[in-house]
Amino acid sequence: MRTYNVIEYKSPEDALTIDDYYKTVGYAYLYKGYGEHVDAVPIDEMTVSIFRATRPEKMFLTLQKYGHKIEEFLRNVEGMNTPRDRQNVEAVLQVSVKANDELYREIRRDANMCDALRELMKDDLEDARKMGEAKGKAEGKIMGEAKIILKMNHSGMSPENIASITGKDLDEICAILEGKVSALL
Repeated sequence: MRTYNVIEYKSPEDALTIDDYYKTVGYAYLYKGYGEHVDAVPIDEMTVSIFRATRPEKMFLTLQKYGHKIEEFLRNVEGMNTPRDRQNVEAVLQVSVKANDELYREIRRDANMCDALRELMKDDLEDARKMGEAKGKAEGKIMGEAKIILKMNHSGMSPENIASITGKDLDEICAILEGKVSALL
C-alpha cells in the first residue's frame, strides 16, 4: 500500500492558525481530487502532517469548538507504535527533511525541537549508538592487533614468525605491514 503525504512546516516565527490547518487539509483534498482517474489516490492512504516548534493551543481550542476531538487525536498519535506506523512516520520525515533542508538545520539548533526529535527517534538512536559502540570495539581490536604486529616487525620479526605467533594468516600480516590495514601509532 502506498502512502500519500501532504506536509506543512511552520517556522518558530510563524503562527499556526485554524486557517493554516484547513488550507493544508484543502491541499490534501485537491491532491486526491486531481488523481489520474477516479480514486487514484485513496483517502485512507493519505496523511497530512503539520510541523511546528510548539503546541498550537489556539488552533486546538478552535478545532474543539468546531467539534473535533483533540485529546482523542493526540492519544491516537501517541499510540502510533506499530512497525507500519513507524514506517509511515519515517517516510513523512524523510520527505520533509529533503524538501526543507535549511529549515531542519535551524530546527536542530533549537533545543526544544531537538528534545522532541530525540524523543521521537530514541529507539533508532539507541540502536545506532549500540551499533556504533560494537563497530568501535571491533575497529579498536583490529587497530590494536595491527599496532602490535607493526611493533613486532619493527623489532626484526619476519612476517612468517609474526603469523605463527599471532595465529593470523600470512596474507593478513602482509596486508597490515603493507599499510592496507591502518593502525594509529
